[in-house]
Amino acid sequence: MAGSVATTVQPGRGFWLCWVLANALSEIAGLAASAVVWFLLTMSRGSEMEPTGFALLLTVLLLGALGGTLVGYAQWLVLRRAVAGLAGSPWILATVGGALTTWLLGMLAGGKAGAPPEESPGLIITGAALVGAGLGALLGVAQWFVLRRHVRRAGWWVLANALAWAGGMAVAFFGADAVRTGETLAGYALRDAATGLAAGVLVGGIHGAFLVGLLRRQRVS
Repeated sequence: MAGSVATTVQPGRGFWLCWVLANALSEIAGLAASAVVWFLLTMSRGSEMEPTGFALLLTVLLLGALGGTLVGYAQWLVLRRAVAGLAGSPWILATVGGALTTWLLGMLAGGKAGAPPEESPGLIITGAALVGAGLGALLGVAQWFVLRRHVRRAGWWVLANALAWAGGMAVAFFGADAVRTGETLAGYALRDAATGLAAGVLVGGIHGAFLVGLLRRQRVS
């Protein structure tokens, strides 16, 4: 059962803006770092060979852990202001666990899909949104296990992440697809950083609105 929520800030527009900023900056850092790692593995020295087998698995695990740590820590820095007693380690570990799960499932889905035929932009957007909704819900479940100890009706957080990542995945998909062979390391990282900014703002804006609603409800329940 969730305990009462003690807030040190009024969960409103200022809190929401801080939440969006935290998500945007952490996504920028995570995707830029991922781009550098992927570039070094696949495009350095003119090579277009992607890692396979154990190398691919290890890369996915490292990138998932890195992204989850950055996002989880950034979110906690904002969330701790409104949720008394929320320790950093459980939230960050839950975020890392959710990120690793989604990265692995995304890798498996991509591997089974193979090289798809040409599809219309509408179908691509729909597919990316559906995948994002499913993976976002998994991440939401991982964080829900922590949030439910502090916030009543925390189950809404799962829906919030599903909706947020439905849009975020579509943005991330097209950002990654825009990378072209022959691009420099700096250009590769900047392109992914821009993708991270767009995805982070969208994702943070959507589930941040849910979060503000949940926290406000605690104050009147």
